[in-house]
Amino acid sequence: MRKFFLAIYNYFLKRKAAMWTLMLALVAFFAFFGAKVSYEEDITKLLPSAATSDSGLAFGNLKVKDKIFIQLTSRDSLLDTYTLASYADEFVDSLMIRDSSSHCIDNVLYRIDDDLPVMALDFALSHVPSFVDTSCYAAFSDLLSSESVDKMMAQNYESVMSDETGSLTQMVANDPLGMRNVLAASLGLSAVADGSSENASASSVGFSIIDSHLFCPDSTVALAFVSPALTAFDTKASTVLVEEIEAEVKEFESLHPDVEILYHGAPVRSYGNSHIIKRDLFCTVGISLIIILILICLSFRSYSFIPLNVIPVAFGALAALAFMYFLKGTMSLMALGIGSIILGVAISYILHVLTHFKYVGDSRKVLEDESVPVCLGCITTVGAFFGLLFTESDLLRDFGIFASVALIASTLFGLIFLPHFLKGGDTRKNEKVFALVGKVNDYPYDRSKVLLFLVVAMIVVGVAFSGKVTFDTNLKNIGYVSDETLRSEALYAEKNMGTDVQVYFAAAGETLDAALECNKALVNVCDSMRREGMITSFSSLASMLFIPESEQTLRIGAWEEWWNGIDPETGKTRIDLARKEITSAAGRHGLDPDTFEPFYGMVETSYEAESLYDAGILPSGLETTMVVKTDDGRYLVFTPVKLPEEMRSKVSDRLAALPHIIVADPFYYTGNMISIIHDDFTVILMISSLFVLAVLLLSFRNLWVALIAFMPMFFSWYVVEGFMALLGLQFNLINIIISTFIFGIGVDYSIFVMEGLLVEARSGRKDLLDWHKTAIFFSAFVLVTVVLSMFLAVHPAIRSIGVSTLIGISATILITYTLEPFLFRRLLRWDRFRKSVTK
Repeated sequence: MRKFFLAIYNYFLKRKAAMWTLMLALVAFFAFFGAKVSYEEDITKLLPSAATSDSGLAFGNLKVKDKIFIQLTSRDSLLDTYTLASYADEFVDSLMIRDSSSHCIDNVLYRIDDDLPVMALDFALSHVPSFVDTSCYAAFSDLLSSESVDKMMAQNYESVMSDETGSLTQMVANDPLGMRNVLAASLGLSAVADGSSENASASSVGFSIIDSHLFCPDSTVALAFVSPALTAFDTKASTVLVEEIEAEVKEFESLHPDVEILYHGAPVRSYGNSHIIKRDLFCTVGISLIIILILICLSFRSYSFIPLNVIPVAFGALAALAFMYFLKGTMSLMALGIGSIILGVAISYILHVLTHFKYVGDSRKVLEDESVPVCLGCITTVGAFFGLLFTESDLLRDFGIFASVALIASTLFGLIFLPHFLKGGDTRKNEKVFALVGKVNDYPYDRSKVLLFLVVAMIVVGVAFSGKVTFDTNLKNIGYVSDETLRSEALYAEKNMGTDVQVYFAAAGETLDAALECNKALVNVCDSMRREGMITSFSSLASMLFIPESEQTLRIGAWEEWWNGIDPETGKTRIDLARKEITSAAGRHGLDPDTFEPFYGMVETSYEAESLYDAGILPSGLETTMVVKTDDGRYLVFTPVKLPEEMRSKVSDRLAALPHIIVADPFYYTGNMISIIHDDFTVILMISSLFVLAVLLLSFRNLWVALIAFMPMFFSWYVVEGFMALLGLQFNLINIIISTFIFGIGVDYSIFVMEGLLVEARSGRKDLLDWHKTAIFFSAFVLVTVVLSMFLAVHPAIRSIGVSTLIGISATILITYTLEPFLFRRLLRWDRFRKSVTK
């Protein structure tokens, strides 16, 4: 390895033009394609790609989760419904005008058009048999008795006489027998004999409809549902859309100070996550870089060392981004945010090269002494990250790939190009700083019995308590939500859910009929759970309105057979019996028998099955809350369920076990997933550990040396877990990711110390160990600075990294500085070991 990099150095030393051409070409290439990467801030990218493998559907197809909920409510004095409705009209109109250039909004559902009830009624009257379950006919027979018809006709007379709009008269003309009450009872609705069908329909979907506008049940909040023309986590479009809404809300509230507009939804959360991550990255990385660069300037007394540190790391980051572009074109911004800590590792490699140069002043000598430990450290760290590629989570894979490629590229730049930027003989440095660092490093940590005892005790405690660490399985806890969004969500829950929560469940199928059949099984189980008290209520509106065509055909046949069948008591067909009884009763109650001709036409007409979905009657915003056709041609039928929060997990588990049923809440899958990933992670870490150990064996060619060098990496994991448990801190998915970083940096420090110990044992040279420790000091300072800066982050995912990483780095350094040299020097007393390492 030394010969390889020295050969490259000598080659480019004589061909500077070729070196500059290659380096600048690579920078331009990586920068050009790295800039093309698109970023996602979807917290659900932590989900395994197989989370919905049973249905073969991804959460991106669940359009119901993409809606933005807008609420208009009174700020101080209570506004009446007319004012709120007019404000809703004005706000939506202004919002659509604002969106006219970007086209981020597909539709806004905030009112029911006046012609919708008419169109729906026309469709229903044209397909009456399709909505009549075969179980209704026993009750229909009772409606044909003389007593029942006479009683119903009296009610019809009252309805007609009190009718001011003509709607009740139309209802009576189409249904003089009161079949609507039987249908309502079969569907679980209240009777609608008084013409209150609109209210019943409204309540069934959880909203009030006042002046054709949507309101919450107590009529104090006007509602609007924005359906984006994008997925919730199309970051760029989501940003434009949310900023449009944000700007419109501010402008509208300034014009109308008596109204307050709140909004929430998945795109809003995505925007909030994106905004905070970017701000946190700018602040944390910026602050840490400033501190690090000040240290470099003070310590090395050379302004050129600033770009010499930054350029290799920037090169590695660009190379990693370009690699991500060619691999998949997109990358999780959260993975990039977490990956920023890897820049600290990359800088530490460069610091090893630069620090060594300050001691020897010769690039060739630097490559002779540093090429092996730097490459070995890079290989083992990449090996630690490599295990993440075997997970099912896009974010974990993105993080693993980005970190690995960035480290490899930074290391290669540092060993191939960087030596040519170093001026021979330039050993200027701040002697006071280096002397202070030397005093810190010269302390005989491995000879301090107290310190050795404390380190061993730390390891024992860590191992003992490592099994007691707990895991936060709620992925929502590592996503950022603004106070305004939380307030909007709380208002919506208070007004529409009460103390319950609402969870959507989706039935999936290759065809609409197949999805509806799956949904029928879902509704049956929901009905059982409602009777058991597990759920409060559920909406079967999709099952009521969307009937499989095969079932419609059966119902049409049953309808025609029943009406044309013979009544056993009178010997007449039921059509003739109904005409006779209605004509007789109408005369007794002063109604014109011809009024009911629409009813006779309805029962005598021949019907054909037709899909309500294909008819296109329902507004898109309303229809997509019930049925969605996905991009790949499959169908999803939704059922919203209201239930107590404490029953969410049990109900979701029970319904998710049904064939082709998806819990339309991606966070449902993260609980088991995090536990599974933690279990799998143990295996992954073992694989990574074996890889690292194998590399150490091949490099040092001595089992004892490899095991000692491997020790800090091995024990640091148990120390992190144990002390997290003692401090009452929970692991989350991000903490688990960072454990790979702790593994990687642990073995890096160990390798450099071991290289110094081996040189000391073989030649008596102690300077290399001192130089390595100086580089480790600066490296640790860089990493601790980066980690501490993360405590300033607002985003929970980034902030949560701090504690666990600090524990891990501290444990790693202590073990590397104490137990590693202690055990190595103890083993040197063993002749066989001493001969094996000094030959």
